[in-house]
Amino acid sequence: MYQYALNLRSDSSYLEEDFIEDSSNLPAKKWVDSWPNWHGNIFPNIACIYGIKSSGKTHLARIWQNKSMARNITINDLDQFLYRDETKSYLVDDIENLLSQENNLLHFINYVIENKKFLLITAQTKLHNLTLEIPDLKSRLQSFISYKIDSPTEELIEQMLVKRFSDHQIIVGEEIVKFLISRIDRNSDSVKKTVDILNKHSLSQNKKITIPLIKSILHDL
Repeated sequence: MYQYALNLRSDSSYLEEDFIEDSSNLPAKKWVDSWPNWHGNIFPNIACIYGIKSSGKTHLARIWQNKSMARNITINDLDQFLYRDETKSYLVDDIENLLSQENNLLHFINYVIENKKFLLITAQTKLHNLTLEIPDLKSRLQSFISYKIDSPTEELIEQMLVKRFSDHQIIVGEEIVKFLISRIDRNSDSVKKTVDILNKHSLSQNKKITIPLIKSILHDL
């Protein structure tokens, strides 16, 4: 039986080496890789990566955060203006969580622009599509360059499954991966949940992960 050769690693992380490049995320990944030489836009120091939940945008944002030593901005930071420091780069991960503070968010963005800081924003949709009350904030957000992460391809889901099994130090046959691909949602959360449940059942029943085992617990997936 053909088996994938896997690295035996027990942890899952936002490390760059754990990010799997694919046609669905390549433009955004290239933009992150080009930092700090961002250019070609009215505000070249600010960019947005958007995509559906669990598309990989947070992983990519964390890669950039590690490169740039960016400070993660939360709604509490906006409320207390704690961002006024010597930080050169900022990350706003899931801007939707900050929209209850539109006025403070606008002040923060203007601060970034005026002081020529770097800012990476992630969102679940185009910034153009956000429902906002303050016209100036809407105008600002619409002026930033954006990169979409598309839904993962089947090939990417396959690689993610292999990677997740590897995190649990599990070797599975190709037929297991192919069987799962057609039965799970195409996103990273579904991959993690599926493999974690299979690992739990495999350990508790002291059985290898097989198609019959998967069929017996499909209601949990």
